[in-house]
Amino acid sequence: MSIKTFIVRNGINIKYKDYGKMVNLSIDSENKKIEFEVLLKGEKESVSIIIDKYEIIKKNDDKFIKFNKISVSREWVDVLLENVVVPKLAPGKLIKINSLYACILDLLI
Repeated sequence: MSIKTFIVRNGINIKYKDYGKMVNLSIDSENKKIEFEVLLKGEKESVSIIIDKYEIIKKNDDKFIKFNKISVSREWVDVLLENVVVPKLAPGKLIKINSLYACILDLLI
């Protein structure tokens, strides 16, 4: 595992530990694609998530990750993400990056 994936995976696992654990992470900077697997609490099998065509955007002093599409290996989660989560938490398909993580991402992606 590269240091890049180790840092990102551990940061995400700390922030979202109440929901589960990221078990796999792949960042393809050249093709702007992030793939990861999470094992949600109470589940026996992991869920695969793909963030396609991402870019890091700076607005004023804030940084965001913008994505073209997020897809999930479980159909109901994919529908929930597309219809509820993205419109509510990522309007315009932008996710604000915590300033601490933004500095790290600049070095890694």
